[in-house]
Amino acid sequence: MAGPTQTLASPQAIFFEQLTSQASNDVLSEYSPSELTELGQSLWIWAQCVKTGKRAVRFRRTKNGSVLEATTPDMPFLVDSLLAE
Repeated sequence: MAGPTQTLASPQAIFFEQLTSQASNDVLSEYSPSELTELGQSLWIWAQCVKTGKRAVRFRRTKNGSVLEATTPDMPFLVDSLLAE
């Protein structure tokens, strides 16, 4: 439980922190802070529309290249397969 001076981060803030911590600096440097915010918000909104327990993947073109987005239950191997790692 948070103390009187502690604030809890919103789920969206936690998501965005995880999103940016998982991306390489090379990828992040291609986008301005406002572009990263837009990409993160768009992904958040889209992922909220995917039914719980289902998987979805989408591919988008941006002015700096392409973005592959995936939402899935906790299945890291699926993301690794998408990235061919």
